[in-house]
Amino acid sequence: MNHPGTHLSRWIFIFVLAVLFLGQMKQGLAQGQTGAIAGNVSDSTGGVLKGAQVSLESKNISVVSNEQGLFLITDLAPGNYALTISYVGFTTFKKSLDVAAGKTINMDAGQGKVPVEDAPTQTSPVQTVKGPHKFWDAENLGLFVGVAVTRALDFTSTQHFRERGHNEILLSNQIVDNKPLFAGIEAAGTAASIGLAYWLHHTGHHRAERWVSLVHIGVGATGDIHNYGLSRPQLTGTVH
Repeated sequence: MNHPGTHLSRWIFIFVLAVLFLGQMKQGLAQGQTGAIAGNVSDSTGGVLKGAQVSLESKNISVVSNEQGLFLITDLAPGNYALTISYVGFTTFKKSLDVAAGKTINMDAGQGKVPVEDAPTQTSPVQTVKGPHKFWDAENLGLFVGVAVTRALDFTSTQHFRERGHNEILLSNQIVDNKPLFAGIEAAGTAASIGLAYWLHHTGHHRAERWVSLVHIGVGATGDIHNYGLSRPQLTGTVH
């Protein structure tokens, strides 16, 4: 006889694979619908400038050049962008660029290194600002799998304490005893968590985006441990 947990484990495995597959597919589609800007920042003598500030005005996107003076800005929707490159002690470089879907504008192509003309003095160090990360990156995928596993354990731990005679508090016994319905609720909870993280990512709240999944996993794991720790209620009374 097949144990109910076997069927549940299969569905959990299928769901996790679906999350990973859709993430990779969405990332591939996004790469085909967006463009990128790359370049190499140097001074008038050809010396590379590490830590030059590269920004796209009005888009709240900012990265810095690396040790070789290189920079790369990805996931740009097609359109016109005002590129600004600044470095303390040098005059600011500005250029209007038209980004096309699936294309990378290479500032080295036919233009040489991006010129930043010398200014008389340099007064303060450059501050490094990190650019935005991709939504379906390795860290988020790991967090989303963690959320899915936590919700799956919530399902199994709830069945565990129901079999031991305890009552459901947040929902109702009728709902959690309906296994297909309860499994759907758990899957919807996972999807809602990922959806909230995506909204925070889209609005630029990247730190809060990570914390949504971390809090979800932390609270869920605490509840799972508690549920699995419940034993059968003790009966009390006097037999006459």
